[in-house]
Amino acid sequence: MNRLDIPASIDENVWRDCLRVDSATVSDVLNASGITNRTLAFGIHAVQPGTRIIGTARTMRSRLRERAPEPGSEYGLLFAAIDGLLPGDVLVTDAMDCCVWGELCCERAIRQRANGTVIDGFHRDSARIRTGAYPVFSRGAHPSDMLYHREIVALDQPVHCAGVYISPGDLIVADEDGLVAIPVAHIAAVCAEAVRKSETESRVRAVLRDGATAADAYRQFGVF
Repeated sequence: MNRLDIPASIDENVWRDCLRVDSATVSDVLNASGITNRTLAFGIHAVQPGTRIIGTARTMRSRLRERAPEPGSEYGLLFAAIDGLLPGDVLVTDAMDCCVWGELCCERAIRQRANGTVIDGFHRDSARIRTGAYPVFSRGAHPSDMLYHREIVALDQPVHCAGVYISPGDLIVADEDGLVAIPVAHIAAVCAEAVRKSETESRVRAVLRDGATAADAYRQFGVF
């Protein structure tokens, strides 16, 4: 299990619930609550199998690069985004068709005690990231650096990531099943309900192992 720091904006009791949830249960609770289109599209996966991310979104918006960068400002707001990460933050990008993250970015993010990075694009330095301590989710590996393709133009504004509009402060829950983003106003309620649903599913698991049918278990507990 990778280290996960508590974000300053989340109460300790709420954070305990956050740490107990998974993407599938949260997705169910969001949809049942009428909070739709919060599950990121298929295709973004953990570079390190088995890792997960839970933390509050810090967003980064980009655009196609139109001209060569000025000397001394090649990476511009990318460095500001990484250096500005706070404990518990998850850096989230908009859609990119190039590499925006590598091993050295991870080193700085670890120092900042961020909880992970979610890239609607690509990473590089795969071997070092895969064996490192910092969780990264992306569409895959690609060697061509963003310096030659895109520039970061804004931080801490809503971004469109894998089909979902994510705002700063939304809770990102990412694991082997996928990624979901809980709107900031609903974090406490959704995570509390997801914990209750997980506890009910544990009871369902027990009666199934005792021989109950799927239909009987659903009628008794209302989940499956």
